[in-house]
Amino acid sequence: MRPTCREFQFENIETLATGFSPNFDSVVQQLSAGHLGRGASVALPGMALYRVCHHATIRFQEWPTMEGLAFWAALDAKRPLRWRSLSLERPELMLQQGREYYDYILPAGCSGFLIEIDSDLRRELGWNQPVSLPLGIREQQVRRLGRTVLEAIALCQSPGPSALGAAFAGLIRDRVLVVLRETLEGDRAHRVAASPLDRSYAVVRAAEFLVAQLPPEAPVVIPELAAALELSERTLQRAFLSWAGVGPRRYFAIRRLHAFRRRLFDVRPGRGAVSEAAARSGFHNRGRLARDYRELFGESPGQTVRGR
Repeated sequence: MRPTCREFQFENIETLATGFSPNFDSVVQQLSAGHLGRGASVALPGMALYRVCHHATIRFQEWPTMEGLAFWAALDAKRPLRWRSLSLERPELMLQQGREYYDYILPAGCSGFLIEIDSDLRRELGWNQPVSLPLGIREQQVRRLGRTVLEAIALCQSPGPSALGAAFAGLIRDRVLVVLRETLEGDRAHRVAASPLDRSYAVVRAAEFLVAQLPPEAPVVIPELAAALELSERTLQRAFLSWAGVGPRRYFAIRRLHAFRRRLFDVRPGRGAVSEAAARSGFHNRGRLARDYRELFGESPGQTVRGR
């Protein structure tokens, strides 16, 4: 059959974590308000292509479950992409493989593409790419590859005779492979456009570890957190703003709202479900909770319970 294009909307963080690609186990955290985004995907022989646009700032912590390869790039971002301890200033082609841990933030308004190659096609091609993130490809080459992926998806969206079937899918796949090979074998003359942010990322991860030891209802007291990390409050503030784009107070307030949302999926539906989840999450001001929750997720806690 002729390959078909699947259009999708990321209605909430649950669909974003589970409905994009089946080849990743992901923990998703929404860091800014707004609709999460939209995209499209096409399945080809041994390959899947994706395009995506994010309207909100999203943090991904993920582990690929595939034995193949995944190449992706974020384009047109209004602020640098945070990749672990790096701040990527220009579009970079990234490589992901199984059994590796990835932690990154996609800023609001960025678009991008993803190419997944399964293990059979990887062996057929003889590709054994070393894990090297990012790959240091020229921006012009990355954008050319992105245009090729978007053109391939658009071809599958357009109507055409189904009799072309597998031959059509194979032609599209081979075109993408040709450009991908040329991209990987091309001149990597520029160094990765990244400034080291090792300290900022390390501070954020250390702070997350300490806060994880607290009871769910315990407030995060920023002066105490800074003292425990042997940092000044100003240094702690700068580290979070540098890596996550928000200060530590706002960052942990967002994480707490995410924990409350997860509890909404666990409580028994009915009267008192929201109150039970709020009490278990340490929220006592229901009015403020409802306001902050709707601002971040675009719906009330009750709507989340009813719509799950």
